[in-house]
Amino acid sequence: MRHVHGSLLTIDLTDRTASTTPIDDWLDLGARIVELERVFNNARGFDRCDLGGDEGGSSGGDGNGAGGSRSENASADD
Repeated sequence: MRHVHGSLLTIDLTDRTASTTPIDDWLDLGARIVELERVFNNARGFDRCDLGGDEGGSSGGDGNGAGGSRSENASADD
């Protein structure tokens, strides 16, 4: 992780106090948010596939998101 030295000044207007927070804390928080977003998106994708998914075409999907388009799954009679 890149180290940046400095701090963020926060001014609370309700009681007129000021405090500083090291920039490294904000960068760490940002990295954690990005990681949580990645985990959430992966979990959402897994649940969607596990439930049959939208990726499986209109007919013939295998429940795991596979199945292709209608024309690939259509029989010769269709």
